[in-house]
Amino acid sequence: MGKMVIILIVGLTIIVGIISASITGRTSDASKTSAAGFTKTYAKDIASSAAEYYLRQVKATPTLRGTFSISSILDGSATVQLQDWTTGVSDSIKLTSIGTYASAKETVTVKIVQGSSFPVLNSAINFRTAELEKFDVSGTLSIDGRDHDINNVLLSPSSNDRCGASVSTPGDTSQLVPSHASQINGTQDVLVDAAISDPQTFATALISNADYTLTGTYTSEQTWGSPSSPKIVYCYGNVKFKGNCTGWGILLINDDKFSDKNLTFYGLVMLYNASDTEVKWESKGQMTIVGGLILSGSSEVEYKSSGQAYIHYSKQALDLAKTRSSGGGGLVVSNWSD
Repeated sequence: MGKMVIILIVGLTIIVGIISASITGRTSDASKTSAAGFTKTYAKDIASSAAEYYLRQVKATPTLRGTFSISSILDGSATVQLQDWTTGVSDSIKLTSIGTYASAKETVTVKIVQGSSFPVLNSAINFRTAELEKFDVSGTLSIDGRDHDINNVLLSPSSNDRCGASVSTPGDTSQLVPSHASQINGTQDVLVDAAISDPQTFATALISNADYTLTGTYTSEQTWGSPSSPKIVYCYGNVKFKGNCTGWGILLINDDKFSDKNLTFYGLVMLYNASDTEVKWESKGQMTIVGGLILSGSSEVEYKSSGQAYIHYSKQALDLAKTRSSGGGGLVVSNWSD
């Protein structure tokens, strides 16, 4: 009997020892796993924090490129690299941030692109529509995609020159040439461009930053901005300009019809309709647009001008307008992966 008790005691002691060793081993493994997970998470937090810091830096200085080190951040360190995502494309930037904590390293990759605050114009006048329903001209018309300065002076030939007019579909070229070929100039008379910028893409940001909001009919003289202080002018609700109107910056018109008489504008002019598929532009007297014009109606666009109409491309005028639109765009994150 005594031997049996001793055997049981020894057996239980061995079993308890095995269980204890197993529990201790599991606890140790869990502790190691937990510690590894902690250092990994901490390294990732360091990488993310460094990425956020240099994201602010590159937004403040869009030309910033290179490799940068942060020797002390959240008890660890980080290395950040800023480079063009595609060689030579300065508005698409790759930010790579490597965070180090203890023996762990984690990487965050960010793609930064130019925000959609300003369209790309490939011509002086751009018809974004399924159909250019009417192009009715009487009097003088000059559409010129060659680059002009902001005073409407034709500059020497350069890479800044553009086409005279752009249409969305090939069939619409017949509305412009050959009948109006003598009135259209540029690197080519008419460009078929299926990717003409949609004014609605930029409307929200521009409206929220508008300096003037206009509706109805204006019979008196209007002046918006100056060459040193461009403005955003937002119009809606059957807008008509019947007096002499002059502006610098961006003229954004949300309506199915727009009528002007003696309008002179330096910069970007866009007509679109958020609630209708058709837009009509009618110009009387003398109209001069130095910069670029976009007419956008998903179904149809009609253009009519009488008197004298001058639509001349100007990089300088568009660059001036772009400075006013910067509050609605700038560099933005298009992808964040870690």
